[in-house]
Amino acid sequence: MNSGESPRAEPTRLQLAAVVVWFLDDARRFILGLLAVIIARGGNLIATVSIAVVALAVFEVLRYMRFTYGIDGNTLIVEGGLLNRYRRTLPFARIQSVDVVQKLRHRLLGVVELRVETAGGSSTEANLVAVTPDEAERLRPLLLGGTLIPTGPPPPELIRLTPGDLIVAALTGGRVAVVAVIFGYAQQVVGDGLLESLAGRAEDALRSAFLVTVVAIGVVVVIVLTLSVIATMLVYWNFSVRSQEGRLIIDRGLLERRRATVPLKRVQAVQMSENLLRRIFRKAALTSITAGYSPSNEEREETSMLLPIGSREQALWLAGLALDLPAPPAGRLEPGPRAALIRRLVEAIVLASPFVVVAVALAGLRGLWALLLLGPFIALAWASYRALGFRLEPDYLAVQSGVLNRRTTIIPRANVQHLALSRGPVQRPFDLATLRIGVPSAKPQAHDLARSTAEATMAELYKAGW
Repeated sequence: MNSGESPRAEPTRLQLAAVVVWFLDDARRFILGLLAVIIARGGNLIATVSIAVVALAVFEVLRYMRFTYGIDGNTLIVEGGLLNRYRRTLPFARIQSVDVVQKLRHRLLGVVELRVETAGGSSTEANLVAVTPDEAERLRPLLLGGTLIPTGPPPPELIRLTPGDLIVAALTGGRVAVVAVIFGYAQQVVGDGLLESLAGRAEDALRSAFLVTVVAIGVVVVIVLTLSVIATMLVYWNFSVRSQEGRLIIDRGLLERRRATVPLKRVQAVQMSENLLRRIFRKAALTSITAGYSPSNEEREETSMLLPIGSREQALWLAGLALDLPAPPAGRLEPGPRAALIRRLVEAIVLASPFVVVAVALAGLRGLWALLLLGPFIALAWASYRALGFRLEPDYLAVQSGVLNRRTTIIPRANVQHLALSRGPVQRPFDLATLRIGVPSAKPQAHDLARSTAEATMAELYKAGW
């Protein structure tokens, strides 16, 4: 056996708690569906459900007995199946991520779930639903290409978010908008009649329609903000970041604990997000862009989150660490060229002109008040220009855009796969160009660069081999 290979291990069964975990997962789909059929068609409810529960329990026990996993050299082998046996071989080189998940039922049973994702996979390739925490910590570094090491003290924390940080994240992040949408949908479901009835009773009690409106708005705001704080606490409670042997280890979660491992060598780029409210307080969030990661969009977003909220300097420092840069990226990018501002101002005037023309045609000179509409269009053009940013350094390049939610994407030059320069019909009169940067799992673009800058950037990157 080569020195770089892991020792061969005999096939191992999961913890017996896997039977309970599988039973609870399958019972929700199978037994609840069976109940619906029995209620719709009639039948002996208790007897049928009892037989179904026993049959499902026997099935899960047999499933447990046939399921094994083991290490053979540098390969994870998973076998299982009752009627149709399967054998999955996952070379360590293809394993993209290994996440440790501990839902409430796992915590009650004293086990954790180990999810193994591979590059390019469409779903979780290996799901060890019940292993001991020590076994998970023993396997995790091994599966990510390391060596089999005994469980020891965790590495020191680089970042830990306090409850105060999470409250700030909740009050300034996107979850407020999500909860507001849910509340609005609930209002439609309840109906206007009931709401009007409640409002009428409150008005009679307070004898002030204005006061009723103010109180109702205040209650809605408090509910939305409270639910946003609760949702953020559940997802990111005890959020911490550690670094160990070329990997970032991220722990989070209150009821459902998760430990995500981000191999630094597989991080293609990072993206720093600053919405309008967070920019006022110089706060930002940081996510990683990793090629080939296969979970759902929601899981991918939560797993790739390197920092839900932190200072701008803290986010840039963590970006440098995640990308293995010699120094943190520069916080300030080069602004867009003056031609990009002129283009936006011209577009603003063109868009506002029809309103002015119609107003003058209908009201004569009094319609010139419509010139005031130029204000919002020009303000939006200025904000769009201010959001532009670009920077090319010996180790990385960074692009920035976004008016309401400003996104700064930082890409190591070694991770750039291809470049493309495009010039639209609106850009050509202003001698502008857009530089499209080919990175796996992302499509960053440097909008409205001066054409000479875009061409010089492409020439320099091609000459240096990125």
